Amino acid sequence: MLSSNLRVSGRSVLLVIDAQNDICHPAGEFARSGKGVNGIKRAFENGILPMVEKARSCGISIGFIRAEYKQGQFEAPFEKLLTVNDSEADSTWRIRIYLDLPKNGDAIFRKSQYEPFHFNGIDNGLADWLAGNVVEGFVLVAGFTTDNCVKAGVNALVERRYAPVVLEDCVSTRDYKIDDGTHYRTISRFREHNGIYVVQSGAVELIRC
Repeated sequence: MLSSNLRVSGRSVLLVIDAQNDICHPAGEFARSGKGVNGIKRAFENGILPMVEKARSCGISIGFIRAEYKQGQFEAPFEKLLTVNDSEADSTWRIRIYLDLPKNGDAIFRKSQYEPFHFNGIDNGLADWLAGNVVEGFVLVAGFTTDNCVKAGVNALVERRYAPVVLEDCVSTRDYKIDDGTHYRTISRFREHNGIYVVQSGAVELIRC
């Protein structure tokens, strides 16, 4: 569903997927792996960082999903992301932009597959955290990548009867998937689903409880 604006109270949560230094692979290899992450960098700096601060100021609980994938778990070319190429230019995001997220009080949930509710086949605590923090509210979703972990997370939330709100300017993927339309097709499928909201973060009015 497409919503022009949305009122969100402290009975909702912000779920940030794979968007912190060391969250997506040890030492941030995904972010530092080279080409094609400028779209991710923009979404992080212009969308996620301001949204996290807004959520904190309004008392909305924040949960970070930490992807911990093993070498060899995925086939090439994904495995190439795990190797840092020192020859790449600075413009390919070989800098640490994640700052100090999360902070004390933020929850972290480890996962070993795209979907966010399990780590090595065991419940990682996300389900209980959501049950304790979402009371007739929403799950705001931000992070990376749109067509993999974000999509899997949103679908898993719908299966558990939550109302996910995809913050359109707070999700992104690798540049070539933006260029070939993969990112936009995924967003369009979210919009077409009656149980999923899609909004710009600036259209979300956060209400302190």
